[in-house]
Amino acid sequence: MKRIALLFVLGIGAAPGQDPVGIDFPNDVLPHLTRLGCNAGSCHGSATGQKGFKLSLLGYDAAWDYAAITRELRGRRVDLAEPEKSLLLRKPTRQLKHGGGRAMAEDSEAHRVIVDWLRAGAPFRSARPVELARIVAEPGKVTAQYTDGSTRDVTRLALRTSNDDAIADPDGTVKAPGETSIMVRYGGQVAAVVAGRPFGPKVEVSDRRNLVDDYINDKLSRYGLRPLPPCDDETFLRRATLDAIGTLPTPDEILAFNGDRDALVDRLLDRAESADYWSGLWARVLRATEPSARQWVRTRYSRPYDETIQRLLVGEPYLYLAIGDPKQLAEFVGQSLLGARWMCAQCHNHPFERFSRRDYFGVASFFARVRVRDGRVELEPRGELDLDGKEILPPFGSSPDRREDLAKWVTQSDAFARAAANRVWAILMGRGLVEPVDDLRTSNPATHPELLEALAREFRKDFSIRNLAGLVMKSAAYARNSGKGDAFYAARMWKPLDGEVLTNAVSRATRQQLPYDRVISGETLARTLHLMNSPEIDALLAPDTVENLYLRTLSRRPTAEERAHWTGTGDEYRKDLFWALLNSKEFGTNH
Repeated sequence: MKRIALLFVLGIGAAPGQDPVGIDFPNDVLPHLTRLGCNAGSCHGSATGQKGFKLSLLGYDAAWDYAAITRELRGRRVDLAEPEKSLLLRKPTRQLKHGGGRAMAEDSEAHRVIVDWLRAGAPFRSARPVELARIVAEPGKVTAQYTDGSTRDVTRLALRTSNDDAIADPDGTVKAPGETSIMVRYGGQVAAVVAGRPFGPKVEVSDRRNLVDDYINDKLSRYGLRPLPPCDDETFLRRATLDAIGTLPTPDEILAFNGDRDALVDRLLDRAESADYWSGLWARVLRATEPSARQWVRTRYSRPYDETIQRLLVGEPYLYLAIGDPKQLAEFVGQSLLGARWMCAQCHNHPFERFSRRDYFGVASFFARVRVRDGRVELEPRGELDLDGKEILPPFGSSPDRREDLAKWVTQSDAFARAAANRVWAILMGRGLVEPVDDLRTSNPATHPELLEALAREFRKDFSIRNLAGLVMKSAAYARNSGKGDAFYAARMWKPLDGEVLTNAVSRATRQQLPYDRVISGETLARTLHLMNSPEIDALLAPDTVENLYLRTLSRRPTAEERAHWTGTGDEYRKDLFWALLNSKEFGTNH
């Protein structure tokens, strides 16, 4: 009872207040608990906590953690009369049984700070409370900047994780040529720092066709990487045709190509097949799975993308028929439209980004009054989401239909243009400037951030997916010879044809329609075996000349060595050659 009375005298258990001593819980104690892993997902930061003691994940909710430590168990976790005997210290130092083992030494800085805090009365805030404004990360150093203008070196307390341990350690020590980023977390703030070193001396890279190459070439030069030369015309024609319309060029188109690559790109992107193919790609992004929904996306393809998304969020019913839950709709907005994965924020603040549970429910609240009944989408006059017993309202806007406010905010945000630009780049180049393409965040920076911003600026001029694709396809980076392929784009990446494109390619090569089969989706053993043994494909094979078979399948003429090798003349021999070409890596990839 004596200790409980002392808690009330010192204000423990009351609402967080101020203390005349310059030490507080959020800025001094909590960072040490986070650094020690006490609030990690594998310990007390898990959804259910450990042994009845739960903390917020990585300390995102300081007030919650303060209450858990100072109020729960009637304050037994802290001992203000004899701080060293507090459970908060005796457990992690293993003076008492502790499931997490010995997490803290008695002579450590963490132990000293917590003892000083307890001796000061365990205040939530000091007499001059300040908030953490931001963190600045540099190789080997992390600085916290506070709202009063003060700074603090928090390198020893920050959580640092390398995105590629083979290139750099979390402390910024570079071990091998290349580049990676190091994610830095401290006090609920997230930053990233780039670490790497060149492969060799700086080189001159002069092959430029448009603004894309300014950024790609600069990085190649700084990292001492010489790009591969441009591909030949037949390779470019095949590559551009597959990327623009999702199938192969015909032999007549191959023989007629005059080498004007920019004109070719424009012709391909202006064909109706291009709108069919690219609207199909975007239908996957926009969750348009039903035929009527895919047709709606097709009719909107030539319209500005921002207008399409505004129509989708406000007036198009298919989205709500496919995704009826407000929280899932919020996740769709984040992942599909803004390139942000918000799912984990339904239960706790995002561990890798500044996005809280309140932010998550705030976005979901824009859809709280949408109802789907008997295949119809209706708007209710009332109805709110609940978070911890409190109604959550949209953080902005006053329109009768809240979705209008959200649609305007989404399409005017920088993230919207960046996410679309990153997807277009990934479709054409085989990997995004940010990977995964739907995970754009501070702690997962782009390989070429200035290029991503430049592409986003170009996209915002007209919000045309077609024009942005044309810009990338007319660059020197797009036209390089194929090679290993990496994040520097010194070589073109070999891209496996997806199931629909491969089906189209086989149909174009055989001049007969091959029914689509899901088994050929993805570069898998099942796909390889199916193509090799499919009776449907075998039935489509017909003999032709060696040159025509190469033109029909690989979109090029055979080399002199290939002509000398394929000398058979019988129909079965030519059909076997046809089968071999259809099963080659060169046919099954865009390179």
